[in-house]
Amino acid sequence: MCKKDKCFIIGLLLLGSLFFGSCVKEYVYGDSDFHSSVIEKNDSSTDKKTIKITFSAAINQNKAATRSDDDDDNPIPLPKGCYAHIYVYQFGDYPGFNKWTYMGIYRAPEDGRLSELYNTMELTEGIYNFYATSAYDFDTDQGPNFNQYTGVATNLYNGVDYLWWKDENVIVKNDDQVVPIVFNRCCAKLTFEFDAASGYVLDSISHCDVTTGLASQCSFSLRTGKITPATTVSTSKQMCTINGDEASTIILPLTTWKNLTATIAATVDGSLGWYTLSVPLKYTDTYRGGYEYIYKLEFDGSSSN
Repeated sequence: MCKKDKCFIIGLLLLGSLFFGSCVKEYVYGDSDFHSSVIEKNDSSTDKKTIKITFSAAINQNKAATRSDDDDDNPIPLPKGCYAHIYVYQFGDYPGFNKWTYMGIYRAPEDGRLSELYNTMELTEGIYNFYATSAYDFDTDQGPNFNQYTGVATNLYNGVDYLWWKDENVIVKNDDQVVPIVFNRCCAKLTFEFDAASGYVLDSISHCDVTTGLASQCSFSLRTGKITPATTVSTSKQMCTINGDEASTIILPLTTWKNLTATIAATVDGSLGWYTLSVPLKYTDTYRGGYEYIYKLEFDGSSSN
């Protein structure tokens, strides 16, 4: 039985990067700081040298409300095998207004480092705007694929953990320059934590799925990293990944007052039962990108609420 008074939500806001429109960043190899400089428009002078650009990559972690303040909140390295797309714009050019200067497909050959699959990024020294996305996928490159003219992607899917990063007004002038990427998460995460009511034993969870929003209603902005929320709950269901007494999945942002529906198969005291749960979204009407929503559920082997 899932006791209603046991269900609650914890929203976790990913820490966003601070961007200053008037600041030009000059990355020096081995130095994590950047230095302010006068902004000058890139030119095509013949004495400009060509710079090979490489990237390090990490992901901002969620900070749970239940963690102590002194817990480590440093970004984690992007895991080996992940794909990423990197887009480069001239200074003064932006997604949705101008075409990109360069686009490369990358994969991490080891934790925290990206390597381009087909070419090597080389830029004439100057000032550039960098953007990157990842589907946080290890097996296939799932995009997303942005329109070069609109700077928007619409081929989105529930269950994909979309990541995004930008760094604008970056000075490119150092040989073999390394640009650090720190991705932010763009989707919502649903987590179900299972337990048994007093006097019962939860043996296992063998199935968990949940309804989601219509992916076709969502769009992803390369300039802002925001995914427009769906407004309709789909009848199709997203499978959750089960890990012991927890199950979780990634969903696209969704604005709705309609509850989602979860279907769970749990074995309690040796007996397998199927449970249907109405999943409420308390205090707000939107599953927001960069948040985790945690539901604590208890079973007594008879029914669920």
